[in-house]
Amino acid sequence: MNFDEFSEKINLPLAVYNNLELYVDLLKKWQKSINLISKNTIDDIWDRHIIDSVQLVKCIPQSVKSICDLGSGGGFPGLVIAISCPQIHITLVDSDKRKCAFLKEVTRKLSLKNVKVLSERIQDINDNYDLITSRALAKLSLLIELSANLIHDDSLALFLKGNGYKDEIKELESENPLMDLPLIIEEIIPSITHKESVIIRMSAIGSLDKIQKAMAD
Repeated sequence: MNFDEFSEKINLPLAVYNNLELYVDLLKKWQKSINLISKNTIDDIWDRHIIDSVQLVKCIPQSVKSICDLGSGGGFPGLVIAISCPQIHITLVDSDKRKCAFLKEVTRKLSLKNVKVLSERIQDINDNYDLITSRALAKLSLLIELSANLIHDDSLALFLKGNGYKDEIKELESENPLMDLPLIIEEIIPSITHKESVIIRMSAIGSLDKIQKAMAD
């Protein structure tokens, strides 16, 4: 994908595109020894992985200063966001040490100063972040559970989901009829890469409480 084709899908500077190209080259090199992405998607890596991840950039409020990307794997979407948004500090989390080695190598090669790579279980992290992201990691109910200890009252979450997202939402509602969850669905945004895929935007209950209180006042 050249820069003109890239720009038709997302409006980002040429410098970002160039870094994404370097990232793709490194991923293809490491893919020969580590399974970072499905082999069936290598030829379509820009649409299937890069554009699919970078579309989250337009959904990130300017107030967000920190992001935790759960199950970063080959770097989607967290590393793509880090390349696109150097002003935001991003923590990439994956329990696979080999994948973390790849993430660190890309971070070093691209001189990314806003990235921290953690090779540990999500459940063992105690920090709070403004935004939680994830792609192809787990069902929505588990993502909410994993995010519970990582959020503060004003935190948001952006989860990329495939065509089974409606079933996941129904399951979530049936398991939690009162919806007393640490994160609640604010918006379901259509994906620009797949017509049956979406971005699920969620907010911490604290944020909703503040909005409701403000409206009552």
